[in-house]
Amino acid sequence: MRTFIAALALVSTMAQAQNTDWIARIPNKAGGQIVFLNLKGSCQHGRAVYGSTSSGLTTWGCWIPTDNHVMVFWNEGDTRSSAFSYGSLEMNPALENKSRNSPGTTF
Repeated sequence: MRTFIAALALVSTMAQAQNTDWIARIPNKAGGQIVFLNLKGSCQHGRAVYGSTSSGLTTWGCWIPTDNHVMVFWNEGDTRSSAFSYGSLEMNPALENKSRNSPGTTF
């Protein structure tokens, strides 16, 4: 049941891109974007992330912040990892006021 609820929350987040569940995003080479979520999902460490393509395919993973960049570990049988510098990410403007009031909600 928990897995179903987590999956439902992640799908709902994708449909509502203007809410505060996403922290940052960046365009990808597949014509879509990589979206860093403020949701645990099925990640043991870090938070959930998804990458989309222009054809609508989606892959999931987990992200963790480091000193200089964000590391992404992709799931679904894909053992690749990716690193993104903080400066390359578009931060969610809705979180700017929220992070001032409750530190720790963003990178």
